Amino acid sequence: MTATSSTYLRLFEADGNWIHRPGYMILAALSDPDPKVIEHIYLSMLNEDLLNPDANEDGLTRFGAEIKKQYIDKFVKHRVLTGTVICELCRLAAATGKPPKLNAAYRLVAFNSMKERDFASEDTAIREVKKYWSKFKNTAHLQAAAVYEPGLLNDLGGKNGETLRFLGLSRAFELFFNANVVSNYVAWSPVRISPKIEMVADINFAPLSEGELEFLNLT
Repeated sequence: MTATSSTYLRLFEADGNWIHRPGYMILAALSDPDPKVIEHIYLSMLNEDLLNPDANEDGLTRFGAEIKKQYIDKFVKHRVLTGTVICELCRLAAATGKPPKLNAAYRLVAFNSMKERDFASEDTAIREVKKYWSKFKNTAHLQAAAVYEPGLLNDLGGKNGETLRFLGLSRAFELFFNANVVSNYVAWSPVRISPKIEMVADINFAPLSEGELEFLNLT
């Protein structure tokens, strides 16, 4: 089984040139998995640049602050959980050589999150992970890139450097996921990264620890 989506994140104009501020499009895609909403957020951010070109994070117009509150800052922790699900599914596939089941990834995320978050129980953690995976899974490869190399989010303003590496990582997750994870157990309809973007080839998945193997009954 393969992923079912042929929707691509709009990064290039019809003439093949980059769109203006591609980093804004990435931030929009991280904020919502719906392609129409992504476009709306992106255009709103561009309009804010025109309305308030000298503003910084502490000097946004009310409109700009609302964009940030409603989209960019919303559900950040939950998007991290979603990206972590992708990372764990890839780790499981790399460790076992076969497509994993979603429940194994949910349990791994919950197992590792219990150390950092105030979850009442593993079941509570799994319910939260499942809820936000369902919401953000179609852009989860971008969320995974943010989890894998979070420093890249500090500067997505241009089309070089951090932006290109972020997109290359996202495409690497997307292609690995399609080839090794997607199955009858795991389906998705990703907002794809353009083949014009060269995937990052040096992505590595940490092996499962002894504690994780024991937790999943894989020892």
